[in-house]
Amino acid sequence: MTAIDLDGTVELRSVGRRTTLTYALHTEAGEHVAVVGPNGAGKSSLLRLLAGHVALDTGTLHLGGRPIDDPQQGIFVTSAERPVVLQPQRGALFPHLDVADNVAFPLRAKGRTKRQARAQTLELLARTGLEALASARVHDLSGGQLARVALARSLAAAPELLLLDEPAAALDKTGTAELRHLLVDAPCALVVVTHDPVEAMLLGTRIVVVDDNRIVQVGSAAEVADAPASSWTARLLGRNLVSGIADGSIVTLPGGTTIVLAERHVGA
Repeated sequence: MTAIDLDGTVELRSVGRRTTLTYALHTEAGEHVAVVGPNGAGKSSLLRLLAGHVALDTGTLHLGGRPIDDPQQGIFVTSAERPVVLQPQRGALFPHLDVADNVAFPLRAKGRTKRQARAQTLELLARTGLEALASARVHDLSGGQLARVALARSLAAAPELLLLDEPAAALDKTGTAELRHLLVDAPCALVVVTHDPVEAMLLGTRIVVVDDNRIVQVGSAAEVADAPASSWTARLLGRNLVSGIADGSIVTLPGGTTIVLAERHVGA
């Protein structure tokens, strides 16, 4: 199982603009990580960095204890050589192939015989509840079915780390529930970018909050919910948010009203 050990910066360049992203992320082997944050905060860029689509400018990235990206040492493992699969939002399935051939594609690409690929494909289709759709064409599937086929194909590549960017964005409630159920049981480390707080809490054994192009909080669902580190996170979780000046356990709000905290304030 794969642990992530990342400390570094990436400078992204677009038209007339440079943005520096700062990431510090350390996970245990096999953890499922949910990444949340405002639009444009750097969530998808974190996935691209882990996948090898962009390289660190400074710092290091280790996966499973192995150096994957270390500019100072001249180490950069390409995306094709990493034990990582990045699954895009809509799955990017091949429309000219049926479900079974879509799922078998990474197996055949790795040199499996047609018989070997077929056996593994049928096992994956059964695991994802798609065995009855093996011969179906992509354009005949529902959104939820498409998402499950995309997940089965990603798992066929046997990744140590699976990255998903808003996997339930286009699904109805039924399709979302089915996909969440499968992701909870994913047999690999998982990093999921999501805008849905419920999804983050259900899928993530660890929650990562990205804001202002950096990771601002990492913790369990309970830790993040109990003490959100940013106003955006507090709003996402439906917390009542007030601003004021703290002095010990007393917070003075604008206008002079005071609130007595259950615990003494110790932060800045």
